[in-house]
Amino acid sequence: MISAIPSSNRFISAIYRAIESGHGIEMHYQPVLNLNSAQQGYHEVLLRLRDEEGVISPLNIFPIIEAEGLAVEMDYAIIRHLAELLRICNSEEIGRISINIDGDTLMHHNFMEKIEQLKPYLRRVPGGIVLEITETAFISELREASQRLQQLRDNGFLIALDDFGSGYSSLRYLASMPVDIIKFDIDLVRDLQSSNLAQSQVTADIARMILRAGYHVVAEGVDSEPLLQQIKALGFTHAQGYLLGKPGTAPVDLARAIQQLGNV
Repeated sequence: MISAIPSSNRFISAIYRAIESGHGIEMHYQPVLNLNSAQQGYHEVLLRLRDEEGVISPLNIFPIIEAEGLAVEMDYAIIRHLAELLRICNSEEIGRISINIDGDTLMHHNFMEKIEQLKPYLRRVPGGIVLEITETAFISELREASQRLQQLRDNGFLIALDDFGSGYSSLRYLASMPVDIIKFDIDLVRDLQSSNLAQSQVTADIARMILRAGYHVVAEGVDSEPLLQQIKALGFTHAQGYLLGKPGTAPVDLARAIQQLGNV
């Protein structure tokens, strides 16, 4: 317990520095591969913080952000950081990206104004930013969240429903949600390989039904070749996981990554 106190102070200090000044924010990129075309994938942008002692693990960041009620402030710091990064970078080098938006941030009164900072990038890369929203944001305020997300779609953003199947989802809500992409939660993807045949069959049927409805569907947590082949056979449009690429400080060349996998 004694050694945990300075570590905790270190993490809290890093979080507040990032929120107040952007200092220490370091974005990592994990590829989300399009299984049908190497040219149409994108990268999920993941928050990391760096201080004089090195990179701080997400496991030491997000519990504090949640406990301190800092999700909105951190999301705004990330948006500012990305806006500056995209301003100085060649858009073709980065391509399409996705960022995670907390449900409280989505519904915050300043959100639509803050997200305007990223709109110039949309003009350079059509559909260049995917906003990943967790299911809880929809379920708690379905009508208001849907209206706001439809406005974002009208402005050129793509919307992903993140962590589908993580405990809050209802297929009854899905048709009411203005989303383009459904991201299957890691545990739901792993259910496809469950020894419980009923569980794996139900999960596969849900995936097929959503695909038939016309959504892009991402399988998260793809970490083995057999799982990759299984989601391909089911028709998943995209895949993300350590087999395909770990988060890194520079975007992975998507075409090269998919070629390295062979005939995926």
